Amino acid sequence: MLLANAEGPQTFLLFLFLPLFICLWILVSYIGSALGGWSALAQRYREEFPPEGKSYWMRSAKIGSIYYRSCLAFCDCDKGLGISILWIFRCGHPPLFIPWEAFHNVRQESEGFISYTGADVGCPALAHVCLPHWLEERIKQANVAKAD
Repeated sequence: MLLANAEGPQTFLLFLFLPLFICLWILVSYIGSALGGWSALAQRYREEFPPEGKSYWMRSAKIGSIYYRSCLAFCDCDKGLGISILWIFRCGHPPLFIPWEAFHNVRQESEGFISYTGADVGCPALAHVCLPHWLEERIKQANVAKAD
């Protein structure tokens, strides 16, 4: 009843806000994916089947120039690393499965007071990633096994 009697620009803006907000959210998500390198990684490393392994939720990482704070899930598998993002940010960010062998140029990096394990993904490099330190040993183990 209240909406039937409402008139004027306030009502129009109210009904326009939600669709515009959703469209803007989706657009920003796709732009972030393209600028950061997630979309380039997804072209080669899109996850076809959910990986089996130990999962770690609400983790942070940097992919390209985009920092994903506490919105990623990692799946540590024997063959590689699964990376997915919370459903609310999923537009333009399909789940990834990156084989351990795809990580190269592994090194310590820091930004301010925060330090990471940096690595390039793919050969030639599709994107630069900064991952939590606990993944460094896993990446190095796979690269040593690959060299043997």
